[in-house]
Amino acid sequence: VDGTDPVNTTAVPGSAWSVEPLELELTGTDARSGLGVMQWRVDGGAIHDGGPAIVDADGVHVLETRAVDAAGNATDWRADTVRIDATAPENTTPAAPAGWRTNAFSVVVGGDDGAGSGVARIERTVDGGAVSEDGNVTIGGDGVHVLRTRVVDNVGHASEWREETIRIDSAAPSAGLTCTPGGTGHTCRVDAADATSGLAA
Repeated sequence: VDGTDPVNTTAVPGSAWSVEPLELELTGTDARSGLGVMQWRVDGGAIHDGGPAIVDADGVHVLETRAVDAAGNATDWRADTVRIDATAPENTTPAAPAGWRTNAFSVVVGGDDGAGSGVARIERTVDGGAVSEDGNVTIGGDGVHVLRTRVVDNVGHASEWREETIRIDSAAPSAGLTCTPGGTGHTCRVDAADATSGLAA
């Protein structure tokens, strides 16, 4: 006769964010009929027999474990919170338009960490300058500029640096006309120049 529940001795997983999937060994004891099986489930899903218990999806999850002895006695489900963030965040900054523009370019750098630990900060540089965490970017001045952006989450994952080229030309080209008299009229030559984007026509 065994009317006593077994004991679930499985270690309690840490509640802080983890950058790796969880693989937790399951342990238990029973002083009478002996331990039958350890069971686990994630977020109220299917029950699995034996270990290790695996939580590998990003997000905040509830891992439940219990011990069942050979006589069928079972402990209550023990619920532990598991936080997994194994994926880098996504850089959701709107893409810069291609080609030349006639005015300053403004954009707000942003990111999304899905079900992970959340975005901690953005980082950006303009024309190789110092890294700034200010997400509001305005680039002015005629010429070709390079904007680099990335996103960092709360566990230190970072997206790859994204590099974009912004071309600004706010000045009109110059044009001139030189005419010289000839025998039957004047010969004229058009001179035009543009120091930034170049002449189109």
